Amino acid sequence: MGLMSKLDAINEMLFNSGEQIVTSLTEAQNTDIKLAEHVLDQTTLEMQLRGMATNRRPIKVKPSRTGPTGHSVRPISDDAKGRIQLSPYKDSMTTGSLISAQLLTSVITGDLSVRVTASPRRFGIESNGIDYNVLYNVTQDTDEWDLTKEFEISIVEYVEFKDLETSVQKGITANASRQYQMFVQGDKDVDRLLAERSVMMNAKGRAADINDKSRNIFSSGDSAIRRAVSRNSAGIYDPSRFRFWRTRTP
Repeated sequence: MGLMSKLDAINEMLFNSGEQIVTSLTEAQNTDIKLAEHVLDQTTLEMQLRGMATNRRPIKVKPSRTGPTGHSVRPISDDAKGRIQLSPYKDSMTTGSLISAQLLTSVITGDLSVRVTASPRRFGIESNGIDYNVLYNVTQDTDEWDLTKEFEISIVEYVEFKDLETSVQKGITANASRQYQMFVQGDKDVDRLLAERSVMMNAKGRAADINDKSRNIFSSGDSAIRRAVSRNSAGIYDPSRFRFWRTRTP
């Protein structure tokens, strides 16, 4: 949890636009507050779309025939197939709301011999009133997967502003301040000042995120790189097998 609250961020946005700061966000008649809050929410979402250290997590999961609960809406067509449940569906931006899901496991179709592309889809409200996100096979136009296989998936979830790190909060606030100022005031000189501040805050936020990720090329999600890193060097790639290859004999 960062040091800035949503009220702090909106007050900074109001101050940068020459407006009076407020003590509460519950003033329903104050349209400036509502506009600033909307801009802040959208900027927070935009910052998280590609994934950060704080909102991306890998999971391993096997398809199931029992979840979502009973599949009362669309029965599974094949006994050898199941669905991959990702998370409960949420239509609001709250911590844990699913933004995207990437299939890291390489799956090749038998008929087209191409790699399967997958994305999250809304399953549909069931008889128990609960809705879910499931992993959808875009290539083959189905939400059913082989029950015998385990799949590795990278999940990107939304994190509310209050739950982000302070450096990321400052970067989001700087971007939102610039947008809000152009909406309500449109002063080009102020925009240039806010643009410089936005660049500096974004750099600090990205640096903190890169440090948290602690990534290198060998920890990439690309399957080809992972196979190269984990290959068995005792086999055909063992250089000791060819140490004396084509050497001169005395």
